[in-house]
Amino acid sequence: MLLWSMSSKGRFEVVRWAGSPWLWPVVVVVATALAGQIGPVWALSAAAVTTLGLGGSLILAGRIKEPSPLTSGPVTTPEQLAIRPLALGLIRNSDRILVFEGHDDVKGETFYRLLGGGIEFGEQAVEALHREFLEELGAELTNAVELGVLENIFTVNGRAGHEIVYVFEATLADPSWYEREDLGTILDEGSPVSWLLVSEFVSGERILYPSGLVERLRDGGAWAAPSGGVDGER
Repeated sequence: MLLWSMSSKGRFEVVRWAGSPWLWPVVVVVATALAGQIGPVWALSAAAVTTLGLGGSLILAGRIKEPSPLTSGPVTTPEQLAIRPLALGLIRNSDRILVFEGHDDVKGETFYRLLGGGIEFGEQAVEALHREFLEELGAELTNAVELGVLENIFTVNGRAGHEIVYVFEATLADPSWYEREDLGTILDEGSPVSWLLVSEFVSGERILYPSGLVERLRDGGAWAAPSGGVDGER
């Protein structure tokens, strides 16, 4: 049996009564037994309430979500459907840029993205950039300059996403970062961090997100490095 239920987040969901097929016969039996004493209508109502109590498997106890007719794959929450603002840092080291590695198990894809993260309510984008680099890498930034904004609409691991991305060019305050080959991992989730050649992304050898970034990094693109690259000096 399928029912509609309002979730705690104000969203209607389809749920299945997880009880056994004997529930409705019990309703009939109880209603028949009570009909002679309190009338058929009240008997049926009382029987239904009693059966629900005995079954104990409607909505609150082990309900089974049906796939949403609006989406395929995992159930999507309102938070996941929201547009997410990000602040990301373009950090150059000669002809390489600083990225972390990610994986899409559904697509079987390895990809890379600039470091940074979500902008919190009441926080300016540049403030989020500095905070995220401290949280993700334990690194401080200097000379952060906004390059522009990208809109990224994508699907990763079977879930849809929509981001408004503020991209900043910046430098790492500690110059030793530019000499390291082993940069470790993102501190709060473990993804490996590395310097990778821009040419590998431009050629398509590696995948770089967010969408639109590679086009701007190409020679002649709006965010292409000056001739000869950038050596990381501040």
